[in-house]
Amino acid sequence: VLFKTVDRGVITFPELASQIGKTTALAAPLGVSIEEVAAGIAVLTKNGIPAADATTQLNSIMARFIKPSKEAQKVAASFGIELTSQSLASKGLAGALTEMIEKTDGSKEALAALLGDARAIRGAFVLGKEGGQQFNDELVLMQNAAGATDTALSYQEQGLAYQLGILTNNFNAMA
Repeated sequence: VLFKTVDRGVITFPELASQIGKTTALAAPLGVSIEEVAAGIAVLTKNGIPAADATTQLNSIMARFIKPSKEAQKVAASFGIELTSQSLASKGLAGALTEMIEKTDGSKEALAALLGDARAIRGAFVLGKEGGQQFNDELVLMQNAAGATDTALSYQEQGLAYQLGILTNNFNAMA
């Protein structure tokens, strides 16, 4: 999944390694899968958001489900949306965002009122763009990420440094 995140997003392994822990530390207890976190990071970074901001925005979205404001609770109730950590765990991040988009008819004002935090709003607007299609497409790719390690290795094997390493090992073995 992490190889696929780097492949699909605009992020390097060092950036991902330094940032992903901030998001998974909140995602895991909330029942948000690594695939959803990875898809979110890929989509956000592809849309021009730096890695550090992408993880902050994902955290902010998830945090709104833990402790929504009183205004957000009222808005959620008016649309028939359950804004709780249990609903996030049962629907997943993609499902919860899709529900918000569908029940608010994609109203940016309603989404902003539900999320209440500028970072969460920015992230949700990107993830919810076009009805969340890009996010859902990336999620499917992340869920089917088996083989991404093999692909990454095949690219590495084509590199000069890797080939020189094999040649050196062969010479050492012959000696």
